Amino acid sequence: MPQQHIRKNVVISLGVILFLIISGLPKKINLTTGVIGHEGSAVVVILNGLRLLRGCRGQPASFSSG
Repeated sequence: MPQQHIRKNVVISLGVILFLIISGLPKKINLTTGVIGHEGSAVVVILNGLRLLRGCRGQPASFSSG
């Protein structure tokens, strides 16, 4: 279960960064829009990561492969 959240976070962050790079190089978006997009994706990744803590009830998250 934690591996799915981690994979989602990596895909979201890399996807947004690649989109911003591809659209930023030919100047289709300005710097302000790029910064807001990047910071917004960081917030989404953090909130998605916090889902790992929900329901643990004081127990550390298990990262075993089983």
